[in-house]
Amino acid sequence: MTFDSCRPTSWRITPTDGDADAGLDMQVQIVEHGHYTNLFNAQIKGSAQKKNGQNKKLNAAGNHFSQTLKIKTLNYYARIENPVMLVFADLSKDQDPRKCPAYYLWIDEEIDQLRQGRPNLDHLGKDSHTFHIPVENILKSDLNVLPYLNNRLEKKRVLEGLYNTLEEHYPDVIDKIGQLGRVFRTKKVALETIFNETDSPWLDAPKGSFAYELKKVSYVLSLNNAIIAENALEKLANRLEEASCHEKSEYYYQKAYLHGLIGDRKKAQEFYKIAHLTSKEIKKYHVAFLESKIPYEKKSTDVINNIIAEIPELDDIDYILLKSKLFALNGNYKEAFDILKDKHEKDIFVVKAVIHLLSGLYNDCINYIDDVFLQQDPTSIQELSLRALRSRSYFNLGFSKIPENKKIPFSGTPDMDPVILKKAWIEQISAWELSFQLGYPPDVEIMVDMFSILGMYFAEPDIVKKHLIKLAEIRPYVLIIQEVLLAVAMYLDDGNIAAQQLSRLPITLENTVMKILLASRNNEKSVVVRLTSEILEELLQEKPANYENVLATASECANDLMMYEERDKFISALKAIPDSIALTAVYEFITNMNREPLEKPQALEKLYAVYK
Repeated sequence: MTFDSCRPTSWRITPTDGDADAGLDMQVQIVEHGHYTNLFNAQIKGSAQKKNGQNKKLNAAGNHFSQTLKIKTLNYYARIENPVMLVFADLSKDQDPRKCPAYYLWIDEEIDQLRQGRPNLDHLGKDSHTFHIPVENILKSDLNVLPYLNNRLEKKRVLEGLYNTLEEHYPDVIDKIGQLGRVFRTKKVALETIFNETDSPWLDAPKGSFAYELKKVSYVLSLNNAIIAENALEKLANRLEEASCHEKSEYYYQKAYLHGLIGDRKKAQEFYKIAHLTSKEIKKYHVAFLESKIPYEKKSTDVINNIIAEIPELDDIDYILLKSKLFALNGNYKEAFDILKDKHEKDIFVVKAVIHLLSGLYNDCINYIDDVFLQQDPTSIQELSLRALRSRSYFNLGFSKIPENKKIPFSGTPDMDPVILKKAWIEQISAWELSFQLGYPPDVEIMVDMFSILGMYFAEPDIVKKHLIKLAEIRPYVLIIQEVLLAVAMYLDDGNIAAQQLSRLPITLENTVMKILLASRNNEKSVVVRLTSEILEELLQEKPANYENVLATASECANDLMMYEERDKFISALKAIPDSIALTAVYEFITNMNREPLEKPQALEKLYAVYK
């Protein structure tokens, strides 16, 4: 009766009593100028209970009434087409219901928000939901609901237009509209991008927006330009508050890639982790985080097994490729190949080549990559990976015994096959030229050792030096690059680059040996003596490469400087070496020549006698 006494007279009421309505009391049709113009459903609730002199359902601030409805009722409302008005009658005001006020709330929009693109509200995990009906929404005789109803009708027509447009391109239209809703909810910039009018034939985020700046950084990183990317990301760090969760994840992802690019893998892993934790639902960041945990420098079966255990059991190509690679790193080559069965060859050819290489099937790897170049159309970055793998296969085949954990001298070893290794070198030249065009992507690091050895072996040091100098500048934290450039510079007797590299590298026994040899070449005899004295004990214990030369050189320098105590100490250490007789003879020959150059024939005869 309260509803009837408060409503406009232009409303035509049709009661919907019975259990089948699942919570709708009536259907209302609007009459305007003698014509039915629109309709909606109404659910009537009310309460006469008082608390502290006012209706029990009125909140303490007195600005809204609370009314709870069951989730199963709301699920029904979500399925019907017409808008739903929830009416609350404040029966505490008068004993006669006709004299009591009523308040209303359109609840269909709130139901839509609660659904979050889903078909119902079951995901909320509760049995009921409470609506707040504002006290200013008074149901009275002059209430005009047509603007609201017409607006809802217009929305329906627009959605039908969107439906028809998508239907021309996609069979699963409803799923696509739901996907659009999820994208727009989680990526505000997606809407801004659509409405951003440009002359380009593609969509662009609005200029100056966080997403726009991220896209610029992404392009710079695709060129592997660390310096420009770092400056741009530093500016964005001050704008993180305006970014969505997805944009923040992308920012951290780009920070991680940047640190990986310059060789700081520890920092890269930290940022990949933050990117993943910020948007756990986005696969890209999870895969990147898992890959950052792979221990490439020092193989650990346990660590790799732990990473495999973290990979979800999904039929997803990115997760499958990662798992296949991890199986191969652990030596489980059959499992690595098996999980790639029935996958498109264009998605898996790089990983399959990796498995062939890791399994020691070098000829198979070469033949497979030859087939890939004939049958597939690899991208530039894929081509670089394939060339690196093919050259590594030739490199390993070029030794009668594959060198492991052993430094190969630039002059080569007796078991090297120059014919096969020449193929590896030709492949390396192509790979490094492509790498230069791509801005030296991270994958280039796996070729540094081969590149330097083959370049020196085939007497083409300028090619090696040119690329390594550029690479060392943009990868300051990658020790193998800095160390190889140092070795190349020492081999080529380039003192300036050698000194530069030694200033960049950490102080280690091997690097101190290099400093001593460089000081000797520069005739810095006091430096040779001082550094050799500092590391003498460790030198004799560890016996690094060239330690015999260091002792002989230090003995000579100490003698020339008349530092006889240090000289005797070095000579004593020299004599403790297995080949001490020969080394001592060389030392004595050099010192005799420095002291008595005219006695060279006698000195040579004495040296020959030792070597006979």
